[in-house]
Amino acid sequence: MINKKTKVAEKVLAVIIVLTLLFAANCTVLSVSADTLGTTIYLKTTKTTTPYLHYWNNAKKIGSNWPGVAMTAEGGDVYSYELPCDVGDLEGVIFKKDGGNGDDSKLTQDVTNISGNLYDLDAGKWEMYDTSGIKIKSAGADLESPQYVGSKVTLSMDAEGGDGNLQYKISVNDTVLSDYSSKKSVLWTPEKAGDYTVTFEVKDGSGETNLRQIVYKIQSTDDAEDPIFLSASPANGSKIKKGSDVTVDVQGAGGHVNNNILFYKTEIKDPNGNVVNTAYYQTGNKVTFTPSELGEYTVVMYIQNNTIKNTTTTATYTYVSSNEVDVESDTDSVIDTGTDTTTDITTDTTTDTTTDTTTDTSTDESTDTTTDTSTDENTDTDTEDSTVGDLNGNGKVELKDAYTIQARVLAKMTFSAEEVSRADVNHDGLINLKDASLIQQFKAGLITLD
Repeated sequence: MINKKTKVAEKVLAVIIVLTLLFAANCTVLSVSADTLGTTIYLKTTKTTTPYLHYWNNAKKIGSNWPGVAMTAEGGDVYSYELPCDVGDLEGVIFKKDGGNGDDSKLTQDVTNISGNLYDLDAGKWEMYDTSGIKIKSAGADLESPQYVGSKVTLSMDAEGGDGNLQYKISVNDTVLSDYSSKKSVLWTPEKAGDYTVTFEVKDGSGETNLRQIVYKIQSTDDAEDPIFLSASPANGSKIKKGSDVTVDVQGAGGHVNNNILFYKTEIKDPNGNVVNTAYYQTGNKVTFTPSELGEYTVVMYIQNNTIKNTTTTATYTYVSSNEVDVESDTDSVIDTGTDTTTDITTDTTTDTTTDTTTDTSTDESTDTTTDTSTDENTDTDTEDSTVGDLNGNGKVELKDAYTIQARVLAKMTFSAEEVSRADVNHDGLINLKDASLIQQFKAGLITLD
């Protein structure tokens, strides 16, 4: 005899089953770990209509006999094969055409690092084979993983299909950076090192969803000796207004050697390729210029550490000058790296034989309007040679004299009396960072040396 409690339980179970089926129908989860990629492997190619697959895992004694097995057409230039194992178990695959044995029949060879169940031969990458009504066309970051704490990473996605308007959501671990809306991208500034799971979700008007996930690694800058580019403002691709001042603020990190000081250089070219500023290395990380023409300005930013080798990293941004828009302040681009890199170090407190407290105001990049025709700071220009500033005594003044002075001063190394007589550019009886700066200005053609 069936009692009332049994009937109630059966009804509850039926409701749960219905809800589960509805959820499954409206939620397609395609991004899965490497060991749950499914047993079907796919190939997308336009180079043959009869592809063959050769696959293997020697450790598990899994594999096909050479030259492989025929794949089945799925339509839309996609072919499939049902494996006796999970796709994630494979060590590698080779796709061939027509099952031939010759090298000319190989579509690709030894494809390892399997990170999806479909290999796009034309794109040369793995991805998940999407069977959802909403097709995710792209999902990822503008900067390749790994990046560093304080980096500016733009996360973006795009999709098509579905029912009605699409809405997008982007999360990092359990934190929602941008909830469901028409917005397809968001700026992420990681504050801690670690491995992050970035989730890109999309849903249509009927509630059907689709998603992608990537793992993104963030590293600490604490022990980095090499310079690291984090970001710059205005952001890459920003619009700027013709005739209005634009301040390029470069943010770097690393350089944890010789007192942890970084040097910055920013080169700016107008739409015709003409250099609009005099670029030289300095401790200040801001450069101001005024766009005088409409079109695309190219900005190349250099960050250098303080070693004899002067390890350098670079980044290139483009800005579009127009009449309609003003430069907007990008407050998100200000990053606290634990050191003050927003203004020039104008007072030299380094001691060699005496303490120098003279204030140097000659390296204010923002007031410099002289046109620089040099495109490589590390290549000496044809400026007239002088023995003043010739630290190494080779008969000419070179940029390496300035770089050597910077490194030795910051390392608190002393100079011989002969070296002081050659490289004391401002004749104050010392060799210090001001002398290095004056040598760089001399090589840029800004000043003459007595």
